[in-house]
Amino acid sequence: MAHLADIVPKLDAFVSVVAVIDDETTELTALVRDYADVLTTHYTNFEVVLVGNGLNPAQLIELRGVLKDVPCVRVLRLSRSFAYDTAIFSGLDSAIGDYVVVSEAGRDPASLVPALVAPLIAGADIVQGMSTVAPGGSIFQRTGRRLFYWYNKTALEVVMPDRATYLTAFSRRAVNSLSSSNREFKYLRHLMRHVGYSIVEVAYTPRAAHGRVRGLRTSLRDATEMITSYSVRPLRLVSLAGLIVAGVNLAYALYVVVVFLADDA
Repeated sequence: MAHLADIVPKLDAFVSVVAVIDDETTELTALVRDYADVLTTHYTNFEVVLVGNGLNPAQLIELRGVLKDVPCVRVLRLSRSFAYDTAIFSGLDSAIGDYVVVSEAGRDPASLVPALVAPLIAGADIVQGMSTVAPGGSIFQRTGRRLFYWYNKTALEVVMPDRATYLTAFSRRAVNSLSSSNREFKYLRHLMRHVGYSIVEVAYTPRAAHGRVRGLRTSLRDATEMITSYSVRPLRLVSLAGLIVAGVNLAYALYVVVVFLADDA
């Protein structure tokens, strides 16, 4: 696992950075300037795609000022607040760069972008950041997370590292593969392991120790959607359970009939 330490020289490449911002995102001006400074230093062409996912009026005013001063910044404002992965895919669909980096605003330093793009330029299709900090949460969250990863590995044959983050980078063909998926539910860290491209893992230390906080209800919903939408095995298990229950009911009905006939005899 490589570490984010190497800095590549300025290259003739078009790099897009996609970052989801919401009403909890702070220091928008500094955030955008950091991305723009890094991209300007390393690449001849770039864009910063900010996905506004439920912004408040004060943030919109701040963004207007940023757009006047910082070049190559686009704001994709969603109609309402959507799930985080849905907002990410909105940004991926809109990005036009040859290489696209998804960065978690406020958590992933902008300085990491070149180290993620470097493997793509060398021929890789997907690069994923791996946090050096173990995921936290309550004992119930940690237990649920372990069960979820275990099921993915044993039943779905999908190995999802527990330290994998949303910091990812994609080649254009990988973005096209992700965007063209016709799955009803799209979860970036899960879907990227189904498209068939090898994944390069890069270790780094996030600014914040832990990622986005999800409630128990949201976590259960997302886990259920991932499990059911990426495999037919849960449907088969439900069908088998239905057959077993139907068989038991049939056996009991036959038992009742036999007892009734025996009493009449």
